[in-house]
Amino acid sequence: MFVLSCSKKPTSDEIARRNIEEYLLPSLNDPESYEFVNMSPLDTIFVIESAKNSLTEYEKMLKEMKDYPDRIKKQEDFADKFDKHKGYEKDEAEARANAKKFRELYAEVEGKIAEKKSEITATKPDEISEINTKFKFRATNKMGGKILASYYVALTDSLTVKYMDKE
Repeated sequence: MFVLSCSKKPTSDEIARRNIEEYLLPSLNDPESYEFVNMSPLDTIFVIESAKNSLTEYEKMLKEMKDYPDRIKKQEDFADKFDKHKGYEKDEAEARANAKKFRELYAEVEGKIAEKKSEITATKPDEISEINTKFKFRATNKMGGKILASYYVALTDSLTVKYMDKE
């Protein structure tokens, strides 16, 4: 007599579900009342895809800020006019603060564009940013009523929970 055993390797969905449940159950009011409802298919977000989307958004933002260099110059000129007159120190300071704010914001967006371009160049095409799913379950709330809860879940490439947000 011999025994033959087959061990089935768990699927990515099964591993993700188990990890989500391990993360979720300790935070439930009544973990014993937990009932799994469903989980959407896992959606992989690649770093390069995410970086390209961010780059596009930052480039749109910079395009909308095309008048910022002119705004900075106008605020600085405005401040210079007040600088020559006594009693307008508050107006001068406000104009200089506005120019500084415009300059910093413009520089920040330019910096983000450079950062994303660099990230795109340095990233491997198959590098995973996160894996997303929608997870639904039922459980008893603090008042004893059964609720249906739905969460957006972000997982790491090893399928551990990165974060969960209520839908």
